[in-house]
Amino acid sequence: MRIVGIDPGKTTGVCRFEDNRFISGDALIEYSAIGDYIIISCPDIIVMEDFIVSRRPAEARWPFMVMGVIEYVATVPVVYQSPSILKLMLPKVLHLSSNPHVRSACAHVMYYWLSKRS
Repeated sequence: MRIVGIDPGKTTGVCRFEDNRFISGDALIEYSAIGDYIIISCPDIIVMEDFIVSRRPAEARWPFMVMGVIEYVATVPVVYQSPSILKLMLPKVLHLSSNPHVRSACAHVMYYWLSKRS
């Protein structure tokens, strides 16, 4: 199974897992690059961090725009996960990348994979 993980934001973390193994990850800024990453990866599913508007609604613009791009190009199901899972999962993916956005995307894939195993 091919899974693309996404941490949407001004800098968007993306990663790809295949058969439960980390394949690649990158931090992207341009919308077209995010769309291209998804298309080239040919995922079976996309796992993405959901965005919760907090006290600073002006910061919501970037994640929502990225989410729109992803929903537009996705031809597979998109699963949204709470940002709260990061506290539990980030320590388990620190070795995969030095980039915090990529690690966040990987943490969401790992959580999805673990939740489907049980």
